[in-house]
Amino acid sequence: MRIALFTGFYPPPYNANAVRAMYMVKSLRKFDHDVLVIPLNNIFGAQSFFGEEVFAPHIRGEGSGDQESFYRRTSLFSRAVDLLIRSRKYIDEAISITKKFDPDVVIGTLPPIEALPIAYLSAKKSGACLIADVQDLVDDHRIFERPWLTPAIRLYFRKIYKALKESDLVTSTTEFMRNTLVSRIDHDKVVVVPNGVDNEFYSKCFEKRKEIIRDLAVFLGDLNFKYHRLEVFIEALKIVKAQKTRIRLRVIGEGVLLPKLRSYVETQGLKEYVEFLGYVKREDLPNKLGEGLFGIVGRPNANNPWLLTTLRLTTFEYLSCGLPILAYGPPNSYAQYFIQRHNVGVYVDSDDPEKVSSGIIKILSIIENEPKIIYRCREVAFNYDWNNIMENFVKKIVRYCN
Repeated sequence: MRIALFTGFYPPPYNANAVRAMYMVKSLRKFDHDVLVIPLNNIFGAQSFFGEEVFAPHIRGEGSGDQESFYRRTSLFSRAVDLLIRSRKYIDEAISITKKFDPDVVIGTLPPIEALPIAYLSAKKSGACLIADVQDLVDDHRIFERPWLTPAIRLYFRKIYKALKESDLVTSTTEFMRNTLVSRIDHDKVVVVPNGVDNEFYSKCFEKRKEIIRDLAVFLGDLNFKYHRLEVFIEALKIVKAQKTRIRLRVIGEGVLLPKLRSYVETQGLKEYVEFLGYVKREDLPNKLGEGLFGIVGRPNANNPWLLTTLRLTTFEYLSCGLPILAYGPPNSYAQYFIQRHNVGVYVDSDDPEKVSSGIIKILSIIENEPKIIYRCREVAFNYDWNNIMENFVKKIVRYCN
């Protein structure tokens, strides 16, 4: 079939949206489908990886940067201008390019928030099957970040939910998200296509993790976002340090919050216990992660559907490295369900530093008394290998769109 994909970033850089798109395209090409990728955000050039076509309209979108660095989120004003003015001039061009491609299937990912509405219009004009790949409940995410913008966000998302209701297939990344979507769009064609990990890529990471036991916790993430609640772990680190428990922290990632976190660590007197590596190239990640003892996934303790239904893609990367997870956030979240179901770490249903410090003590005890947990982590990761996940996704496309 001929398949057009509207998405946000297309690698590089390697954020979650871009990684998922990359393995999606890889599997589509493996089965000899013709693919056109239209990345809408932060374009670095129309680069092809697997023989796909790439059309890159020059929409600045949610970030700016270069291939060797990280992206910064644009200001709220600039993003609004992108959506309301600048991106409008490229919509007709993107739709025209898609129509010339003559797709059988049009896929729109969410995020970014403009991809699915454009995919919807393109599918209508081309008479193509429409698939909505929902990676986040983005409206709930935006409302959590900026509750004062709730009316405007709800208004904008009307057209997104219209596209979801009229899609031939809707995919979600977790079972919890699927249930929420079914209740909102009254759609029986919502299936789970989880995020995953390239286990072959992280095999060196796992081998390195097996070498010795260390006292290093690792965090991998985009430091443009406050919702990681990394400062909570830093406060918890200070508490366990006072209890004579030795643990250090390695932070991998760039973003506007990095200088603030550095300053905060210094004010807490923890400079010798926390190292910031900044941006690390993808090919260097296995070494840097493999030196860790366990991985950190943090979220605010808030009753928000986005927080409750999602699971960070980084979770799978930790597990593939053999890193048990210490996570904290709201109770009854999918992250809690996942970690406890697979028995791959500790979930603290709070973002209180005292409780998180108890979680640190607990995961250190588990790792010491059950060293084979690293093998269980790796086994779980193999259940979420990108190649298998996306091959199943391609089969769903054939089933629903033929």
